Amino acid sequence: MTKRNLLIICLFFLLVSSFFLWLLIQAYSPTTTHPALTQKAAEIYNKFYNGNLSQQEIVWLMEGAQKEDTPPRWINHFYDPTTGLGWQGERMGQLPQSVILLFAQIALSPEEAASALGWAKNQELQTKYKFYEGNQTWQKAIYEYVQGNKQAAYKALGHILHLLEDMTVPAHTRQDTHLDLLGLDPGEPYEKWAETNIDFSHLENLSPTEAGINCQDLDSCFNELAQYSNGNFFSEDTILDKVYKKPVPNKEEKINNIIIYYSVIDGKEYPVAIYRDDIGKYSVNDSLIHSAYWRLLSTKAVFGGAQLIKIFHEEAEKAKENKDLLETPPKESIFNLPVISLYGSLIKVGKFVQNIYQDIKNALFSTGSEVAPSSQGPGVKTIETKIEPMVKTVEPQVAGIETGTSIRTESSINLNILEKMLASVAAQIKVLAQNINQLVAPPPAGGGAPPPAGGANAHQATSAGSNEETSGGNPEEPPPPPPPPPPPPPPPPPLQVTDLSVSENNNQVILTWTSPANPDNLPTQQLSYEIRYLKNNLITEDNWSTATLVKNPPAVATSSTVQTITLSDLNYQTLYSFAIKIFDGQNYYPLSNVVSWQTAPATNPAPWPMFAQNPEHTGQALSVGPATSSILWSFKHQGATYVQYYAPVIDSAGTIYFTVSEKDKGLYALNPDGSLKWLFAAPWLSSVPVIDQQRNIYFFGDGKIYAVNADGTLSWMRSVGRTYATHLVLDHNGNLFLLAGYYLNTDTMSFCLVKITPDGSLSCFYEVDSTAPPPVYPPDFSSPTIDAAGNIYFGYKSKLLAIDAQGNKKWEIDFGQNGSVGMPTIGSNGVIYVSAGKFRAISPDGEIIWSSVKDAWTDRPSLPPVLSPDGTIYVAGSRIEYPGLGYTFLYAFDEQGNQKWDKLIANRSDPYNSGPIVDKAGNVYVVGLRYLTSYDANGNERWRLLVGYTPHSLSLANGIIYLLVENGLLYAVGQ
Repeated sequence: MTKRNLLIICLFFLLVSSFFLWLLIQAYSPTTTHPALTQKAAEIYNKFYNGNLSQQEIVWLMEGAQKEDTPPRWINHFYDPTTGLGWQGERMGQLPQSVILLFAQIALSPEEAASALGWAKNQELQTKYKFYEGNQTWQKAIYEYVQGNKQAAYKALGHILHLLEDMTVPAHTRQDTHLDLLGLDPGEPYEKWAETNIDFSHLENLSPTEAGINCQDLDSCFNELAQYSNGNFFSEDTILDKVYKKPVPNKEEKINNIIIYYSVIDGKEYPVAIYRDDIGKYSVNDSLIHSAYWRLLSTKAVFGGAQLIKIFHEEAEKAKENKDLLETPPKESIFNLPVISLYGSLIKVGKFVQNIYQDIKNALFSTGSEVAPSSQGPGVKTIETKIEPMVKTVEPQVAGIETGTSIRTESSINLNILEKMLASVAAQIKVLAQNINQLVAPPPAGGGAPPPAGGANAHQATSAGSNEETSGGNPEEPPPPPPPPPPPPPPPPPLQVTDLSVSENNNQVILTWTSPANPDNLPTQQLSYEIRYLKNNLITEDNWSTATLVKNPPAVATSSTVQTITLSDLNYQTLYSFAIKIFDGQNYYPLSNVVSWQTAPATNPAPWPMFAQNPEHTGQALSVGPATSSILWSFKHQGATYVQYYAPVIDSAGTIYFTVSEKDKGLYALNPDGSLKWLFAAPWLSSVPVIDQQRNIYFFGDGKIYAVNADGTLSWMRSVGRTYATHLVLDHNGNLFLLAGYYLNTDTMSFCLVKITPDGSLSCFYEVDSTAPPPVYPPDFSSPTIDAAGNIYFGYKSKLLAIDAQGNKKWEIDFGQNGSVGMPTIGSNGVIYVSAGKFRAISPDGEIIWSSVKDAWTDRPSLPPVLSPDGTIYVAGSRIEYPGLGYTFLYAFDEQGNQKWDKLIANRSDPYNSGPIVDKAGNVYVVGLRYLTSYDANGNERWRLLVGYTPHSLSLANGIIYLLVENGLLYAVGQ
């Protein structure tokens, strides 16, 4: 084949591939959904199958799951369990199947698409895809595992998990091509929805048995999941399709102009499709449908993946014992030619058609006559083609659901327009071919001057003239052609970091790399690093701009210099990926290698992670408080702490967090020396923050609940119907609880004990009242308190309620007309201490053990009693000494209810805004009468500090007391 013909063919294929962009044929998103499903499957495997996958091994699985969508591998991701076939090119709008398959053969792969199950096991076929991730089969994963190459093994297994996850996408098991291209097909809305709505809260208490996964090998796992999605769910283009007999809706419900169809799945009714009267179309494109699909299908994907990981390890261990079970990966051979995917190459190289044309031209003529490099050769014309709509709309034909005919807007191909488009492509090829003729034509004799006009006769005349000039002798030999020019030197390597690595020391992540070569000798002061990281995901070029930017990176050093940066504001026990780009002031250079790291647990627990220190609200610090009352530093903010319980919380790194509700409103983070680290701006807030074990910070206000990362970026935000001036509480399993208004339906707002899982999923854990109370202060209920078993206690009006860990009411006590019930505190023996008319001790079964002799109550129901290590209970209570004159005292009781001592801390004209706290040595600290005072266990005053303004709630961490006062100051009091 001549170079000219080869180039023409290449250009034709490239034009066709650029026309037929198949980018959206992927199932779940490769950058979000697949890695998330794979990570969750690995976690389930570790939890239920005694697995010991390390975080690095999980990262390798996630990388494999992400890379399985490398073009054109995804044409092998379909599997129809009713026929056993892979992708057949069906249901791409109204394009004929033959046209789709022809384009696929030209632009994607000359190999026929395999079924996902066949692809997972076909080593010969996958080896042909050597330029597109190559052999990543089940057998290859086992082989590498036995050879000790765990990284290669788990990456290959990640590829297989991706394929298994695709079996839970109905479009992939019901022959629905679902390509969203030029309006020819609407695409698959469920996959698009899943990309931004990943939520695994429904898996929290689910076991493999409850998930219903019964497969025992690779084939049965694929078939089980494919049959489940094929027989129970619709894709957008297969709703009531005659080819598929299931699912069959058994119930319909009409809401306005929408009919919702339900089907029985796993013994329960779920919505599976809708019909819209206004457009006369069936669809699955509705959040109600998507949520139901995700709940069921993601369960199968995750638990099916966990089961497959278990099967993989079992088969790999057998192969270790018996090497005859191993299938050695095939070697590359000239008889097994690799797949060359024009579209895959186009994506991989990242150039457009004209750039690739230039590369091919340069490569073909590197040893021929010199051709001036140009992105567009001389004489090449740019043809702009106006593409008219290819699809014309036909009025829908309405049929009943019982006919099995999908009611939708039909489309038909306008063949005239298609013919025009193909003619346009042909015209472009013709122009390029003419230019190729000019490029490849051999240079004429005589130095390469072009022949004169006049054709053959002119040539003959010239020859005759030459003979006359040389008559009488032999004709002169033409001069030899000039030697070919030397090949151009290879381009210099780009400014790119290629050896980025990550480590951790004392909860600080350290990135290390070598400054790259600088072939253009750009001044280093012109260059800068851009370092970014991503939480629970892998950084790619596509999501680079959404990753978190690292502040104050080091300057770019001279070539071969080892450089580092330390990151201290990351969450604990969290997976991150990191990457670097270099910027020269105008352009970014290529992305560095991407590294991942699972941060370690906190080396020490957070010393004061929530109000009153713990879910039991004991108010007992982990350290001994200061022996003297020196002010170490103060921080002035412009807002105001509107109510008493905006107490600071402190994480294990010593960072102090508090919320401000006026002026510079939001969540403040201070360094241990009192300097501002960052401010997360938010509207009016009404809660003390809460810090979990991963160092996420939670708070709420104005009907919204926020989760903020340790670096000050938003993790998520959720809305509830109404929030009140109470506290969030974090239980021992990482779930948050608060009392709030919550819409159980669209008409009325109930009053609920709301549960929030770590990923931000909200639910009404227990409905306290069918109507939410008005947002008054102080509210007539207390914040919840949670014991180690997950039982939850809170006061509502005159009642104390106990809710078990499953959301059922255990008991309630009604104290009648004695006033509001305060926030409970739970002792080590499970006894509940609470103010309700009198100060009381209540057994875990709801029996009153004892009550104080004198009436003692609190007008601050959100201030609980606190417990000393020696068992002493401290509570602030008000009592009437004389008519119209009341005082607030700090009471000390023993565990039998005997009063040990009391101290006056406030009068009725002096607001009392804080409960006491206790240190590890039993010293108690309390505010009142504009003082911060410390007493020992016997009631002796240790020291007193005048703060001058109304003080608010206290916190104690690492021997330092933190106190917010009304004038906007935060004091750090210590020795």
